[in-house]
Amino acid sequence: MRKIVLILLAVFAVGALSAFNQGTINPGGYVAISSVKYDSDDDATTGIVIAPQIGYFVIDNLSADLMLSLGMDSQSGDYAGEDYKDSSTSLGIGLGARYFFLNFYGGLGFNYESYSTKEEMGNLEEKYSSSAMYITPKIGYVLPLASNVYADLGLNYRMGIGKVKGTSEIAGVDSDWDYDNEYSKLQFRAGLQIFFPSK
Repeated sequence: MRKIVLILLAVFAVGALSAFNQGTINPGGYVAISSVKYDSDDDATTGIVIAPQIGYFVIDNLSADLMLSLGMDSQSGDYAGEDYKDSSTSLGIGLGARYFFLNFYGGLGFNYESYSTKEEMGNLEEKYSSSAMYITPKIGYVLPLASNVYADLGLNYRMGIGKVKGTSEIAGVDSDWDYDNEYSKLQFRAGLQIFFPSK
């Protein structure tokens, strides 16, 4: 029993050392690189996502966050004797909040993202652009690495809200479209967070 009490005291002591006071500034984020094959015969799609975030603790342990994201995917190869190339870019901005207890946190984010895609095969070119909104509940744990530097291990569940609205240009013909945003994605995430305490 005494060992359990000592372990709990140690956990609370670490949490007390990791308390984030009002005025603390928190830059951080993550970078993800992927190579995906949708079929064993397909060429790999290479992707990179850069997602910086900055937080400001409006009160002790409660951070208001500004989030940005930039994503790029590309694929090229040969299809039925024709060279093809696909490339897409996404750009997002969002607002959110996180509440910290000990080294754990829970939070919520709202994001607006725009996408553009260009597909080329032989002499045919197609362009698409769209925009959508998302809500993202999140939980995580910050693991101390050095003074004021933490690894950020988290879990997000991203859900689309509203409509996806877009335009397409195929063979010089433009068209507008929209549909319900039923996107959902569970994401495990690892990143880095730095906390600059208020003076």
